[in-house]
Formats: sequence, structure tokens, C-alpha cells
Amino acid sequence: MNNQIEKKLILLYKGKTLNFDINDLPIEIGDKKSHDIYLQNVIGFFQIGFIENKFFIQPNSETKNLFIGDDDILETRSIKDRDIFVFGKNKFYASLDKNNLYLDLSTPNFYKNTIKEEESKNKVDDIVVEPISFNSRIAQISNSKDSKINKSTIPIYFSFFVLGCLAWFAFTSKSIEIIVEPETDSVSIPDTFLKLKIGDRYLVQPGMHRIKASLEEYYDLDTEILVSQSQDQSFSLKLDRLPNFINFRTNPEIDSVISIDGSLIGNSPLTDIEVSIGKHTIEIISPRYLTKIEEIQVEGGGYKQNLTFDLVPNWSEIQITSEPNGANVNLDGQSIGFTPMVAEIIAGEHSLSLNLNGYNQWSSKIIVSANDPQSLPLIELEESDGVMEITSIPSDVAINLNQNFVGRSPLVLNLPPDNNYEISLTKPGYKTIIDSVSIIRDVNSKLSYQLEPLLGVVSITSSPSGSQVWINGLNVGDTPIEIELMSIEQKIEVRKEGFRYEFMDLIPVPSYKSDINFNLEELNPITGSGYDKLLTTSLGQELILIPPLEFQMGSSRREQGRRSNEVLRSVKVSKAFYLGTKEVTNFQYRQFRENHDSGNFSDISLDEDNYPVVRITWEEAVEFLNWLSIKDNLQPVYEEMNGMWKAVIPLRNGYRLPTEAEWALAAKFSQSNSAIVFPWGNDLPPPDRSGNYADISANKLITPFLVTYNDSFQVTAPSGSFPANNFGIFDLGGNVSEWIHDYWEIPVANSENVYIDPLGPEEGRFHVIRGSSWKSSTLTDLRLSYRYYENNDREDLGFRIARNLE
Repeated sequence: MNNQIEKKLILLYKGKTLNFDINDLPIEIGDKKSHDIYLQNVIGFFQIGFIENKFFIQPNSETKNLFIGDDDILETRSIKDRDIFVFGKNKFYASLDKNNLYLDLSTPNFYKNTIKEEESKNKVDDIVVEPISFNSRIAQISNSKDSKINKSTIPIYFSFFVLGCLAWFAFTSKSIEIIVEPETDSVSIPDTFLKLKIGDRYLVQPGMHRIKASLEEYYDLDTEILVSQSQDQSFSLKLDRLPNFINFRTNPEIDSVISIDGSLIGNSPLTDIEVSIGKHTIEIISPRYLTKIEEIQVEGGGYKQNLTFDLVPNWSEIQITSEPNGANVNLDGQSIGFTPMVAEIIAGEHSLSLNLNGYNQWSSKIIVSANDPQSLPLIELEESDGVMEITSIPSDVAINLNQNFVGRSPLVLNLPPDNNYEISLTKPGYKTIIDSVSIIRDVNSKLSYQLEPLLGVVSITSSPSGSQVWINGLNVGDTPIEIELMSIEQKIEVRKEGFRYEFMDLIPVPSYKSDINFNLEELNPITGSGYDKLLTTSLGQELILIPPLEFQMGSSRREQGRRSNEVLRSVKVSKAFYLGTKEVTNFQYRQFRENHDSGNFSDISLDEDNYPVVRITWEEAVEFLNWLSIKDNLQPVYEEMNGMWKAVIPLRNGYRLPTEAEWALAAKFSQSNSAIVFPWGNDLPPPDRSGNYADISANKLITPFLVTYNDSFQVTAPSGSFPANNFGIFDLGGNVSEWIHDYWEIPVANSENVYIDPLGPEEGRFHVIRGSSWKSSTLTDLRLSYRYYENNDREDLGFRIARNLE
């Protein structure tokens, strides 16, 4: 936004030359004296602007009779060299060079380059090609009646013919060398008739030739080579060694699964298994034995090998004894015998228990190592305890034994016999029970208790009356109501349609009446009365309630730095709405799109988690808002139609971008019903640390910059680093500019109409962006009325969340 661009719009009109810098664009040409160029006898106006390194023309919705050639201009289009615009009775002649656009309203001869047509063409003279006579000497000889063949010369001619063939073969053949690895004498060229072997080389004709070679312990070679036109050629061929045939055995010989290099080949024993030369990994899996993995080297040659693999037991012999003998031994819940005994137990951790009538169960964890026999210490069994089984109504009652907590009901306890025990049962909202019991050996004592609830009376009234009363999620009636409740924490809610619900937590006092009155606030979607003042999304983003207001949007012509697109008009935001207190951060956006990278600027990161997310398009912003709406059980506002995202009208209750009117209200009218010019007030320069702008700390990165201001951030700052406005909203000026819901347009000035809840045009190419950024430093773009348009992402452009009340 602050980059200096040398391109210009140069306009010739009424004998004057008007120069417009890129920062002055777009300009307006139309039927009102308030436009930059005023024309008579036309309807509406159009803009000349510059974006994406192109000049463009954009008509207003009321514009009529605007043409390029025979084409009626109804939407934005780029301007090309030699375009002729017709607007009413006015003609514009366009000429483009490398840097500038020239528009002439005076004469059609303004083009900087004229078109020269080629008036002559090269002519090619006809060339007559005449045949010449041709007398064949050979034909004369063949046709001669006097020619005769002497039979005595035939042998001589034949000898010359043979010598000629040999000379031809010697001259046209190519010398080739065939190298076979490993070396063998059995090399031939079987299908080649014309060949001559001279030492280690052959003379053959160019083309394909079949080669055969053989050697003991190797596969026979039968292949083809291509002899080219080169004189001396060499071909290297390789013989493949035969595999070996291996017999596989295990010790001990048990059914084992054998794999070679990860591929299953069968169960042992295996015979004559073909294995190629080289290193191979053998894996043997056997029940109750450790998996065997061994590497073998196969030399090959077609020989037989016998391989035997010694298996290591994956178990150990464990000796188990007890006092007294005869206890039933259980391993991992399965009975395996009686003491004393020796058990083969698989390596690993196991649960071992011994049971014998008249004795308590003994149990322990044991760890067994493979092929490592051991004897467990003598297990001395203790005589049986008594069993106490405690149940209660209600359940989950805390149980203390001799004033020590032992668990919650239902509960089974093993206790030494012949003793007296004091049991106490407690639960909030109930009277405590204390009991004394005795335990007898080998007797299961079953104890059951019913606790008496402690009750209190609660009288509930409300204004207005007739409101529903919900206690712990259950509807118990309408106010006024008197109800008896247990003396535990009760969640009481009072609801009535059209009013804000109220709730409280209460512990009724036993044998006492508690009086509670709820005053319900009526819900008003216009003012926001009765609605939550602050909402929080599932990502922790806070949205604050903004009240409605009728105000003047845009800027006065007297305001310094004003641009022509800031048309002053009356706007009414008729209903309260929610607006995010901070701009969406990289961390929050990455919950939706985890790979997003906001990148850097001049090697300074813009991608920290708490920095506002940037380098996202308008479409990517609304996709995030739809995702978050669904995540928070709200209706998505935007739908994709014909490849474009559009809001569903009327707007749903999900998250969305703020409208331009909502953004302007929150930014300019937080202090009172009177608008402020800058985020900090009405005067320059900005006070110390009032926002993140192009300051002196960024003087090596950005031009121009504020020479008397320092916010200590060269680029973006963490969202919410500077003071909020009176609504409680951060960074409406500075940090990053923000995407707005509306399509871009230049409104028509109309002092009589009040635009109620405007949403902008239904269609367009660009979307509005509002607010200054860390790249802003000029009087024009620091103002809160400054507005611009964009359809691409930028390093200083992000967004914040808005939402309807309902």
C-alpha cells in the first residue's frame, strides 16, 4: 500500500494535460461536478483504476451508454492499447506505453505509435524448367544386336565376382570384441552366416546378431547385440551364476515356519529350496521357542546345501512349592497343577496364584527369562480371613473401617477373623451410619445399609412468574414453586422464552426453608439487552457485543487525506452484533489448515503463533469461518456457488466477516456518537505506543515511515499488543489491514437515503479491506475512513470474526 510506483495516468482534456499518480487512483469520470472529471450529457460514472499491474475501467451500477467498440461495458475490464471508449457523446482514445496510460478526449490522433501497413510485397518471377535429352550408354549396349558373351570368360568373371564379394565384406564389415564375464571359451554367433573370426575379434555386418555362451555352474547365455556403423566395437556380457538348492532342518525337529528375506517359503523340514547367490536373512518361528534370525551366504553354482538351525526355548522350568502342599496353582487365570510341581512357563511377566481351602489366596507377579530355570522361594500360605461384603442404598458411599478409609460401596474386604470392627458410611446429603461388626473365619459376612437423606425446602419465585424451573437438568415445574431437595449441591435454572435464563448453585439447609427469587432480563435483539456481553469460541477467541447505531459513514470533503471513494452517506446498523476483540492468529488458523505459513518480510518472520494470520485470500478466510461455525454447532454463513463463496441471505447465526458498516461503527464510534479520524483520536502524530504502524524501527524496511514514532515492532506484532478502544477491541488501526464481508464499490452520494444494514453489492471482482497496517505511515492511510480493495493475499492483510446475535 505504501510502495512507490512510477506509472501514471495522463489525461488530455479541454486542452489541458492532467497527471494522476497511481496512489491517486481510482478516479471518477461522470455526470456530477463532484467527480474528478465532469462530463455533460452522460448517465452515471465510471472509474479508472490500477491493480495487478494493469489499468482497468469499472462502471457504476447506474452507468449507461458506456462502450468499447461495439461492446457495452457492464463490469470491470482491463484497458488495452488503442482502446476507444464511448461514453454518451464523448470519446476517449487510449494509448499504453511501458509506464503510462494516456487518455485523450480531444482527437483520435493521440496514439504515440502509428500503424503502418505494408503496401508492397515481394514478387517471385516464374522460372521455366525444361527437360534435357538423356542417352543411356548402358541402354545402348543392352540394345546392341552385335553384343555377345564369350563362354571361356565365365570363370574369370566368377573369380572377379567372388573377389568383389570378399572385398565388399571386408570393406563393409565391422570388427567386434565379445567379452564374457567370467571368461569362457564357449562363445558363438550361431545365426550369423557372414562372419570371420580373427584372433579374439569377429568381422560381422552391422545389425542384430545372436550371441550364445555357456560355462559350468552358470546359466547359459542367449542374447542379441546391435552392431553399429562404428569400426571397432566391444560388447561386455555377464553370465549369471546358478542358485544353490538348500535343505532346511531345525534342532529339535519341530514344526517351524521358515521365511527367507521376509517371504514365507514353508514349514520345516524343507528340501531342495532354490536360493539365489548372495546374503539372505533366514527367520524361523516355532511355538514355545525364540524366533531364530540368521544370515547366510549362498555362493551358488547349482550345489546342494544342508542347513540345521538350533532353536532356543522361549520358556523355562519353574519349580513351585508351598506350605502346606496341595495348593492349586493358577497361571494367568488358568489352573496348571498342584504344589509341589515343576512347570514349563513361557518367558515374560505372569500372574501366579495359589488357592487352598482354609487358607487365604496367595498371588504374585513373576518374571520368567527364556531358557533360565529357577526355583521360587517356598510359599507359606496364611490361614483364611473372614470376608466382609458391604452394599448400600444409595451406592458409592464412603466406607471407613476403624476410622480409616477403605473404599466405596459396594465393597468386599478380607479381614483377620475373631476381631471387632467399627464401620462408618458417609455420603453428602445423607445421615452418617456407624456400625460395629465381628468377623468369623471362612465366613462371608454380607452387610447392607440404607442411608437416610437430609432434606431442605427451597421456595423459588421469578419475575416474570410462570417461568420454567430446572433442577440438575430436569424440569420440575413453573414459578412460583416450593420443592424439597437433598442437602447436596443443586443446580437451579429458571427459563422463560424471550428472556435471558438465570441459574445458581445451592446446597439446601437440612430442615430449613430457603427463599430464592430470579429477575429475568428480557431479550432484545435490537439493542442486545439480555444477551451475553462476551462470547468465546471453541478456539478461545472472544467476541464482544456492539450496540446498534445510525451514523455517517465515509469522510467529509474537508477531511485531510480524504480519497474520492470515501463517499459520505447515512448508514444504520439496526441490530446489535458480536465482533472479535482480536485479529485471528496464526495458531488459531492452523487449527483449521495446519500447514499454513504466513511467511516473512525482509527475512523477519510473520509466522509466530500469536501474530495475526496473513497471506490468506478472502475465500480462505470464509472457509475458516465456516469450519469454526460447524465446530461450534452454528449454521455456516457462506456457501460455495458456481465456484464462488457467497453469504446466504438473510445471514445465518454462524461466524462471518464484519460488514463494512459494522467495521466502521466499531472503529470510529467507540468513544461517542461522534466519529474519530484516527484510531487514537483526531490529531497527528500518534501518541506513544498507540498502535503498530510503519515507525522508525522499520526505517530500513519500509518507505515512507513515521520519523517521530516508535512502536518497537518492525513488522507485525502479537494480536492485542496495544490498548483496546472503548468497546474493548484491539488493532482496528495498525498491525494488519482486515478483509471485509462486502464486495468493493464506490457508493453514490445521497444525503436523503439512510442505508439500513448494508451488505455491499451482490457480486464483484474485489472485496473491501479496511484499517491501516504495520506498513502504513501517511495521513491518508492512517485514517479510519481509509478504504481499499483487493482480491489477492498480502503480507499485511488478515481478518477478524463477526457474528449475529441469533
